[in-house]
Amino acid sequence: MLREAEVVVLGAGVAGLTLARLLWERGRKVLVVAEALGEASRPPVALVNPLRGRRFTLAEEGERALAAALAFYGRFVPLHLGVFRPVPEEDRPKVAGRLSRLKHRWEKEGVLLEEPFWLEPRPLLARLAEGLPLLRGRVLAWEPPWLVLEGGGESGSAVAPIAAIALSTRLASACRSRSRSAFTTRPSATLARRVTPASSAVSS
Repeated sequence: MLREAEVVVLGAGVAGLTLARLLWERGRKVLVVAEALGEASRPPVALVNPLRGRRFTLAEEGERALAAALAFYGRFVPLHLGVFRPVPEEDRPKVAGRLSRLKHRWEKEGVLLEEPFWLEPRPLLARLAEGLPLLRGRVLAWEPPWLVLEGGGESGSAVAPIAAIALSTRLASACRSRSRSAFTTRPSATLARRVTPASSAVSS
């Protein structure tokens, strides 16, 4: 079976599927390669809050990132707005100076951040994955021009990526190619899939 893609995303957690969805919506041919949805997104609840730690440090471009997160994730799952942070009375002047332009409301025991939110990752993953091409398999190695997958599943798959981006926690580095070079999985006793450019597809 022949598969063509401009971008191969390794890993189907929130980060990987978000990237794949955004590229797919912009007309790119995308293929997601992962063992399962949510390899690194297993917590039952995910908190999106640009203020870090007890010092209320605002993350770099935190306000912009929060606005983007509200707009994007809100398309797929309900967002539970509002994060309460306890603040001792003596620390309030210092914390107030760090809230920047974030919407907030002071209460008796602390501050309610009105736009930070929490969501459930599992429903989000399912919605993000809808319609995206997904090749299930465990990636063992990136050996240019080969993407090596553990055995089983489909054989003779073909992919010709312009860029491949590794987002799984098991694959920490990004893998990129400048032209339509191939990712190819080599069949053996434990490797059962081959991925090559469409112009020179080789079936296993």
